[in-house]
Amino acid sequence: MKEKNKRKIKNCLINKKLQLPIVMHSIICLAIASIVIVFVVLYPFIFDMMFSKDPEVQHKATQTLSIIIKRLIPTVIILFTLFISQMIIITHKICGPLENFRQTFEQITQGNLSRRVIIRRGDYLTDECGQINEMINGISNMVKRLIENNGALMTTLESLKHRAKDLDTEEEIKSALETLKQEARYIEKTLNLFKV
Repeated sequence: MKEKNKRKIKNCLINKKLQLPIVMHSIICLAIASIVIVFVVLYPFIFDMMFSKDPEVQHKATQTLSIIIKRLIPTVIILFTLFISQMIIITHKICGPLENFRQTFEQITQGNLSRRVIIRRGDYLTDECGQINEMINGISNMVKRLIENNGALMTTLESLKHRAKDLDTEEEIKSALETLKQEARYIEKTLNLFKV
């Protein structure tokens, strides 16, 4: 069970180059905001403690400051922990689909049009996932048509080659048809690189 939990925690950071800067910038913003809020809340007590001439006011300010700090430190720690956890979850739900997009694009660059983007329930970028899959379907359909057209071209060329015997300039026609057939084979070879 411990190994499974370690794996889940490890998988939270899908793309460290993207996730960590986002989380770090967010933590810095939260830290600055927290410092400002703490300063604004504690300033009157610190001022009374340091600059008041009345020892009773200084004593009350010190006690109040002590109580507030004792309550504030755990609150800030809990706040930071929740905030960091939430940022990791949010960036995970963005980076997961982005990683899937990247892997799909790599497959497309290698000619594999059979892969589709599939994202988990709860992930972000679902609209973009649908658009990418529509694009892949469109390209895939065009390539299928090209393959079918190339097959029809090859059949027609083969038929013309056999019928060329009846024509007057048989040798010239055969030569031209053979050249066309070779060109069609090059097209077919290129199209066969795609996995549809």
